Amino acid sequence: MTVPEPDADDGRLLSSTRIEAFSDGVFAIAITLLVLDLRTPTTSGSFAHQLAEEWSAYVAYLASFLVIGTVWLTHHRLFARIDRVDGSLLQLNLGVLLLASVLPFPTAIVSAAFRDGTHGDQVTAILVYSGVSILLTLVWQGLVIHVERTPALLDRAADAVALRAELRQGWFGLVPPLVAAPVVLVAPIPALLLQMVTPLVYLGSLHRTRRQPLSRR
Repeated sequence: MTVPEPDADDGRLLSSTRIEAFSDGVFAIAITLLVLDLRTPTTSGSFAHQLAEEWSAYVAYLASFLVIGTVWLTHHRLFARIDRVDGSLLQLNLGVLLLASVLPFPTAIVSAAFRDGTHGDQVTAILVYSGVSILLTLVWQGLVIHVERTPALLDRAADAVALRAELRQGWFGLVPPLVAAPVVLVAPIPALLLQMVTPLVYLGSLHRTRRQPLSRR
């Protein structure tokens, strides 16, 4: 009996376990790198003043921590529904990891701009941060769309219905960074605070909604 050779392009024969483990590692590293931009006081007798001056670093850190944490939560929920992966899913997942892992960079730019920069520097920093947030949302939505339109990847075909509902909710992630772009021209601090809206709304929805555990493991 001749065993047929597997289609080299049929990535759906691959288990999702390795991609989940790799992704978790990237998220963990990215969220750890955020803390490197937090400075400790160095001048004796003025620790309180120096710590207060670093307020922008704390806000930027919290915003990015919430963003990466929310992406990790949604990633976990998505892959709890996925049983197999294909080439397109691998590529889109790498796009998500790329943008999540680069987030410490615009976070550091925001911290520096609000600590030592001019108004123009603050505008630039928020625009860069918002741009990364927008790209992250778009790539994530692309990943969910691909999974929703490829039922063979899902552990249960019925999960496609839940994914469609999450897709509609996911587009909200574009609103705060898009609003922050014009707001920063006149009010940089509110524009910075807007970066926390999306993850806080998502975390609030998780708290309000009762769901059955998704993990298959």
